[in-house]
Amino acid sequence: MKSDNKRMGLFSFSFQDYFKVFVIASAYFFAHEIAFFFPDSQKVIMLVWPAGGVSLAAFLLNPRRLWPLLTLVFYISGITADLAMSGRPLMMSLGFMTGNMVESICCAWLIIYWSRGFQNFNKAREVLALIVSAVFVNAFSSCIGALTSMLTSGDSLLGSWQTWFIADGLGILLVGPFIVAWSRVKELKEILCFKKIIEGSAFLAVWIIFVWLIFHSNQFEFHLRPYMLVALLAWPAIRFGQRGVTFANMLVFVIAIFSPMIISGPAPWVWHGQSSDLAGRLMDLQIFLGFMSVVGYLLAAIYADFILASSQREEALDDLKKSRQLLESVVEGTQDAVFVKDFKGRYLLINSAACQATGKNASEILGQDDTFIFPADHARLLMERDRQVLDNKKIITFEYDLVNLNGNKRSVHSLKGPLFDKDGQVMGLFGISRDITERKQVHQQLVDTINYMQTFISTSPIAIITYKASGQAVSANTAAAKLVGTSIENLMKQNFRNLDSWKRDGFLDKAQKALDTGQEQLLECYTVSSFGAAFWISCRFVPFNYTAQPHLLFLATDISDKKQAEKYALEITAEKAAAKTAQKKAVEIAAAYQELQKARDLLTQSEKLSAIGVLVAGIAHELNSPLSGILGIVRFYLEHKNPDDREYRDLEQVLKAAERMSKIVQGLRDFSRPSVKEEEELNFNSMIESVLSFGQKIMIGPNIDLHKNFEKDLPMIKGDKNQVQQIIINLMSNATDAMQKKVR
Repeated sequence: MKSDNKRMGLFSFSFQDYFKVFVIASAYFFAHEIAFFFPDSQKVIMLVWPAGGVSLAAFLLNPRRLWPLLTLVFYISGITADLAMSGRPLMMSLGFMTGNMVESICCAWLIIYWSRGFQNFNKAREVLALIVSAVFVNAFSSCIGALTSMLTSGDSLLGSWQTWFIADGLGILLVGPFIVAWSRVKELKEILCFKKIIEGSAFLAVWIIFVWLIFHSNQFEFHLRPYMLVALLAWPAIRFGQRGVTFANMLVFVIAIFSPMIISGPAPWVWHGQSSDLAGRLMDLQIFLGFMSVVGYLLAAIYADFILASSQREEALDDLKKSRQLLESVVEGTQDAVFVKDFKGRYLLINSAACQATGKNASEILGQDDTFIFPADHARLLMERDRQVLDNKKIITFEYDLVNLNGNKRSVHSLKGPLFDKDGQVMGLFGISRDITERKQVHQQLVDTINYMQTFISTSPIAIITYKASGQAVSANTAAAKLVGTSIENLMKQNFRNLDSWKRDGFLDKAQKALDTGQEQLLECYTVSSFGAAFWISCRFVPFNYTAQPHLLFLATDISDKKQAEKYALEITAEKAAAKTAQKKAVEIAAAYQELQKARDLLTQSEKLSAIGVLVAGIAHELNSPLSGILGIVRFYLEHKNPDDREYRDLEQVLKAAERMSKIVQGLRDFSRPSVKEEEELNFNSMIESVLSFGQKIMIGPNIDLHKNFEKDLPMIKGDKNQVQQIIINLMSNATDAMQKKVR
């Protein structure tokens, strides 16, 4: 059942809400009409009132915000069915519908309230709430129906109340639970399986046969009695729950109302062939069906509660097992010694860490007291602590040095506390002990380090003072007091923000900048302390945090002697600098004279090269004329000789040699021609080939191999041809000089 306490108006529902209510109203209308087809002795009150079960299921399965709308449509559907189909007067219909709505709403509210979370009648509490509703709420609503019947048609008040009470009670017990149990479609898909289907089919076959034989036994020589069905009802109650019970009861109802033994008699529960009138047989059937429903629902609910309790008990045991395993894992996983003792001090539980600390196994320790593990004096101390815990019923902690029977001495921090039974009486104690030997050693090392640092600071020749950010001095060493000319006590009373010397000589500005930026600041100056000491000082302002508060470390050194030495050093340095300057000038003059001599030698060499160039040009001119004649004669003879003759081949060699000489002569003429600076587009590879054509044999020695590897895609360069040739010649000449006496 979904609860919703929000109050919503008639037109504040969704389309799905209206559609759901329409379907429910249609079902209520047809259930209202079906009742008129059941056998009826008075034609006013029916054998069973299925519409009451439909309305009860609707209220149980829908949120409370839909209850007003459901009530309205039930009124409309019921009155419409009475007026249009059964011909009942309007006042009778209004009275009957009022009784029906009071009955359904009150029953639904009582079941939900009493069950504390409605779950489809799967709990005994819900079934008991259903039974109470079918009895007491139905008894009250039956009064409304009986009064309506008496006032509108003159019927007997008691007879009408009795008929209404049984018919509506049967609708509540039979139809309502059937709809609720079979309304959960998702749950049906989960429980449907092959084995369940086979078992359900077998039960239905057996059940139908038994019911048929019971209500048609007048056709057979043997007789089966209805109470036998009560025993057989345990099958669906245990195996199929409320769905099986409601379906079985519905089958009994359908088969019974069409049974000739109910319509004509004799009834199956009447002995020796006795019979009663139709009204009596119908009332007996109503009582039997109600009894069957109550017994079946209780069986299913009690078994479901038993299964749930068993499951919860198993889960609790499983949780307890897991908790114990978790506790054991924690106890065994910790490096601390964990133990439990009884009231007499005997060990009931001890973990592996404790066993390792004592040097004994758990099987040896359990059941023993401390005298079995420790020396007598230590055992007595521990047992006194245990008695203190047991008497005061409080947790205590303490530290002690422990020596076990093996002679191992360790420092231990122990926590012990009382254990209580269910009555609140002390039944023992627990203990957790931690070996703090290493921690105490580390602590002692820390203490020694602090003492060492304090000694180092106090004896340091550097003045050390620490200040708070407010300026108040926190600590100072002897060197600091000696520097400013006072005692440590007087120095500790100072606040640097109030010192004139700090304001005058820039100390305060540097200190504040260090605190603001978090970066170390340096200062070197001449100062006079507030105690009259004058000196040169070099100091550092180092910011740091202590206990989350900004502080300042002031480090200072007296550099008066250093400054005096620097003064004398400057004077000596000035004299040395003057002498060094004179020496430097003499060296520069000598170097200039040497450069002048080199320039003169280069000028002489240039004049010689110029004369050689003129001579080379003349020689080249004189050689060019006879070479031209030789080339002409050789080419003439080659044209008139047979290529296959030996003389032809010799002339070819002569021609090649003469052409080579011509190229060399031409190159010499070009190189020796007077230089006129003229820039043009040049191919660098061609320039190298040109120089090599006339100078390769001259400039490259016999022990040097020349390998040419030109880059084909070099771009053209712009420059003076003669100057480029001169550069190439110089490079080749320098390379040749560098490679003399080395084979390449």
